[in-house]
This record gives sequence, structure tokens and C-alpha cells, in this order.
Amino acid sequence: MHILNARVFFWVSEKRLHGLLNAGNYRHDEHDVLILDTASVIESYAKDIDLCPMNSGASIPWVQPRGKDTFRPIADYPWSYWLKKRGRNGDTVVELTVKRGVTDVTRHLVEAWRMRGEKRLRRLA
Repeated sequence: MHILNARVFFWVSEKRLHGLLNAGNYRHDEHDVLILDTASVIESYAKDIDLCPMNSGASIPWVQPRGKDTFRPIADYPWSYWLKKRGRNGDTVVELTVKRGVTDVTRHLVEAWRMRGEKRLRRLA
């Protein structure tokens, strides 16, 4: 649990974000969604970034194996394995995590929205 709690998590695809926002426990709630400049975050936090090929916090509908290689630095990420397994349009990377968080998030902010499911209710920034 410490490994998860020591990170901030980002979806790398809108498809995954919508999947979470439309999930049963969340679909009727409003959520604030921050859209960040990925290149800027990577440039600033590269040494603290790990990538993950799964939703590391999910256990439904099945538990995926987790271990010391669940989170991998960008340079050590098994790109070719996941490209071969999921294809170019698949989820080669599912989560981008930053150890200890992004302390200057507004510097990387592109826009922010209040959302319910896939619907953008109002722009926050």
C-alpha cells in the first residue's frame, strides 16, 4: 500500500479517464479533472516518473499480478513487449505515476473541468 500512497497517478488516455468517470460508483458524481502538459511534466519530473501497464489500484473484475516490476522508469519500461501484446492503439501505458507528487501542478496545467461522466459541465481553468 505504501508504494501506491507515495505517488500521484495520471491516466494517459482519455478513454481510461472516461472509464473511471463512468464507473458505477462514480458516474453520478461531479469530478474536477486536470489536464496537464505531459511533456512539461516529464521534463520536470523524469527522475520521479514510473509507468504502469495496468490500473494498479483495480481488483475488479480480476486481480492482475503485481510485483516489483509493476512500476518502471521510462528508460526501463518494456515498450516492445506491451506494443506487441496490445498493439499501437492499445494501452501500451495505462498510468503515469510521479513519486511524491507534482508540487507545481499549475505550471503544467492546460485546462481544468468539472465533469460528470464524460460530460464537461464547466471549465474551471
